[in-house]
Amino acid sequence: MHPARLIILSFATGIFLGAILLKLPISTYGKPLALVDAFFTAASAICVTGLVVVDTGTKFTPFGQWVILALIQIGGLGIMVFSMFFVLLFGKNLSLRDRFIAKESLLGQISFANLFSLLKNILAITITVEFLGMFMLFLRFRQIYPLEHAWYNALFHSISAFCNAGFSLYSDSLTRYAGDPVINGTVSMLIILGGLGFPVLYELLTLLVRTVRRQQFKLSLHGKIVFISTLFLLISGTLLIYLFEYANPLHHEEGGITVLEAFFQSVTARTAGFNTIQIDYLTNPTVFIIIVLMFIGGAPASTAGGIKVTTFFIFLALLKRLFSGRDNVEVFQRTIPKDIVYKVLAIIMGSMFLIIFINILLQITETGFMPHNSVAGSFLETLFETVSAFGTVGLSTGITPSLTDAGKCIIMVTMLIGRIGPMTFALALVKQTDKKNFAYPEDSAMVG
Repeated sequence: MHPARLIILSFATGIFLGAILLKLPISTYGKPLALVDAFFTAASAICVTGLVVVDTGTKFTPFGQWVILALIQIGGLGIMVFSMFFVLLFGKNLSLRDRFIAKESLLGQISFANLFSLLKNILAITITVEFLGMFMLFLRFRQIYPLEHAWYNALFHSISAFCNAGFSLYSDSLTRYAGDPVINGTVSMLIILGGLGFPVLYELLTLLVRTVRRQQFKLSLHGKIVFISTLFLLISGTLLIYLFEYANPLHHEEGGITVLEAFFQSVTARTAGFNTIQIDYLTNPTVFIIIVLMFIGGAPASTAGGIKVTTFFIFLALLKRLFSGRDNVEVFQRTIPKDIVYKVLAIIMGSMFLIIFINILLQITETGFMPHNSVAGSFLETLFETVSAFGTVGLSTGITPSLTDAGKCIIMVTMLIGRIGPMTFALALVKQTDKKNFAYPEDSAMVG
């Protein structure tokens, strides 16, 4: 089986098993979940999206919540990571195909000779960051809740934040803690670290060790792009959200939007799905900015979705090259290979076409063929939902529970494509052919 198809099959299997567990009476209070809702919740958890059709904190029993948490952790790290780790742990060897999958999903352009050591480091980094996040959240929750409730809430939200899942035990997400600097700061840091990607986190760890030992270490080109892109999107997102919401009369009734709220929404909009501001309170310009941030997403080989920040950065470099008349796409005094530039264009255009297609399908399933004046506003809501699912973000204007069964199935497929990546999904569908040893004659056509 082609590696891309194997990745899709692994996630599909995880969704199926998770849905079966969530369908059990022991997983929910009251009536068991409808089958489509069980599959939707499992897909949202393992694709670390956070879109929900039922309230996680009140509908699911502790058993059901642990199932969701396990799906989030497995989906955040990647099912193949767990599989390969245990294969290597028991002394087995990985095939070349398995090593290729590991390189594509974990390493990207970074080479690593000892795969088992890499997997151990990834798991160690994950556990350490999630534990520190849980400890910080526990210190704050302990002042609000009893001991058992405090540590459980801290554990759940720490894993959900680092895996960029956006699942919360509170029906209002984190809106009740909008002004809490400890909770906002801790969750934001977990989201950012989870969205940087494992190669960059490994570089950060190496940089820290080298700094302590007073040794020199230079970040890779990939690391530089991720850091600068992330910083730019965080700052610009915060400023734009704050400016667009400053005049919002709904926020003035509550004392006005704060910089902390704008920053948190800028962080979570790119992949995580938590919110401290009600999305349906936001102005249309803010909603559009959030759609753009969700579309871009986080870094490759991370728990984030979207087209990825490196794709966005190289695309900007391509635009600069076109306007400056340079022959090559250059970033930090390095030339980006043409096959990477072609891949960037394919990802952006393919993702845009996918979102357009999914949104048209949702318009058909949710509004039918009603005239526009009777369903005004639904287009923006379904577009927001589509991009949120594609970017595995989990933010919603509130239409998720009211989606038709067909609409829920469409969103499920969109979440899966967003989690594995549009390129991986395309490779799984396209039949691979041998490279041809000839080229057709060149010709030209007018563009622009």
